Amino acid sequence: MTATALHIVTWNVLADAYIAKHDSYGGCAPRDLEPASRQRRLCASLSSLGADVYCLQEVDPAAHLAFAAALPDHRGWHLPKGRSKPDGCSTFAKRCWPALDVAEMSYDDDTGCVALTLTLRWGEASVAITNTHLKWSSPETAPSRHRGYRQAEQLLADPPRADAWIVCGDLNAEPSSAVLDRFRRAGLRSVHAETAFTCNAGGRPRKIDFTLCDGALNAVETPAPMRLNPVTPLPTAGCPSDHLPVETAFEYLRIGASPDT
Repeated sequence: MTATALHIVTWNVLADAYIAKHDSYGGCAPRDLEPASRQRRLCASLSSLGADVYCLQEVDPAAHLAFAAALPDHRGWHLPKGRSKPDGCSTFAKRCWPALDVAEMSYDDDTGCVALTLTLRWGEASVAITNTHLKWSSPETAPSRHRGYRQAEQLLADPPRADAWIVCGDLNAEPSSAVLDRFRRAGLRSVHAETAFTCNAGGRPRKIDFTLCDGALNAVETPAPMRLNPVTPLPTAGCPSDHLPVETAFEYLRIGASPDT
């Protein structure tokens, strides 16, 4: 990684409130689901990843404070979901990357889903990093009624004013979906291979967590920390969420300046 690289991690860290609401964690060891222990392991994992920017989903307020303490060299922003949801999106950026703007978006529907966009100065240019968690709809749902697709449309209708754009998050859609096709048609390409599975929902490994970028950037994929198969339980002692973190290093193709240090 060169001095001009921007290292980003996106990760759905699994809010504790959703563990209690769902019965899909029966194959996990109870100790791996215990809230205090899981939070300590999440903090340790985030610290060890060493990213410049973290885009995290399913973060409740207490977890945001814990992550901020674990990342003292970073500034953090938290955007709660609406409709009394317990979680939201948190973005943390190293202090050496000057923040130019922070924009919040609540999607125009009844889901409470949000998008948090942080714009950083990168030498003489700027890069906008959007952190979002789209709502799931059945893949057979027509785009006009698909909640995730309509949220993607709203996000793309108001792009940030920056020299480069990165979109990160749990998009609740697979690479072949209409949702990802909509991002591709807007010039935002997926960085990682379609088989770089990020979760094991319903006993089927799938990729629903993405880092997308526009043509101003060159991306270097970081391999997933583990390979998933239909019987891989998540969370585990080694991975304290039901999603894997997705890492990417970016280089800006049109400048050679590095951030302030």
